[in-house]
Amino acid sequence: MRSLYIILLSCFFSLPVFSQNTVSFINETKDEITVNVLVYAKNEKIASVDAKLYAVNTLLFRGISNSSYNRPMVGTNEEEIKNKHEKYFDSFYKNRYMTFITSAVAKSKLAKDETKRKCMLFEITIQKHTLKMDLENNGVIRKFGF
Repeated sequence: MRSLYIILLSCFFSLPVFSQNTVSFINETKDEITVNVLVYAKNEKIASVDAKLYAVNTLLFRGISNSSYNRPMVGTNEEEIKNKHEKYFDSFYKNRYMTFITSAVAKSKLAKDETKRKCMLFEITIQKHTLKMDLENNGVIRKFGF
């Protein structure tokens, strides 16, 4: 019985743990927010695109801890919101999201982490004020006070 317990325990600790993309707050001004984004991808080109999308998506639907946007800019029900404003988000994700990113700098090369998965770190700056105004003007979020 004891040996079975040890075998089961060793199997549990040897299971792979897959990491997820992460966003962490760096700095914020009145108009911009800068974050570090750690993304997992097969190559640098995919990592760069994924990092930008993930940073914007996190700001919109999850919020960024330790910033003035620690709550989502749009809301937490991502699928419902995207379906309700489908035309806006189709256009947004095709290429418009890039107009709100002022800087995307690779802070590391693509390398394997401790789980042997390829990852890369980026520092991304988003024009939060302009993005918020765009969301308001397109009816995705309400203007403050109205």
